[in-house]
Amino acid sequence: MYTILQANEDCEYLQDKLNAIHVWSQDWQLGISYKKCNLMYNGHTLYKPNLLLNDVSLAVVDEVRDLGVIIDSRLTFHTHIKQTVVHATVRANLIHNVLSHVMFLPSYVLLKFMLGLCLNTLRIRGFLTIS
Repeated sequence: MYTILQANEDCEYLQDKLNAIHVWSQDWQLGISYKKCNLMYNGHTLYKPNLLLNDVSLAVVDEVRDLGVIIDSRLTFHTHIKQTVVHATVRANLIHNVLSHVMFLPSYVLLKFMLGLCLNTLRIRGFLTIS
């Protein structure tokens, strides 16, 4: 859920919507994992209310993961990019170690294979578009 907080009425409106979500979840007997619900303020705002969901205060966080993508309160993807590069490096090193000790392939074949895997990882994570 997203809204712009410019006045106290906006904070009350957001709290009313959170209350409506709680009532809806109770009506449909769908439990909400309140420990997984967070609150993140984007940009500079004068209003930073303490919002509740089923009388549970929502934790304020600087980063949130949504569908595998990490977004921070400044709407940058630095953490996500760093994590993706670390995963690609670990995978490439693991593959290099296995292939260089098990199969005696020329180094240019290993390099081409690892480059393909790294590019595929970046493409899957959405950092690279191949057309």
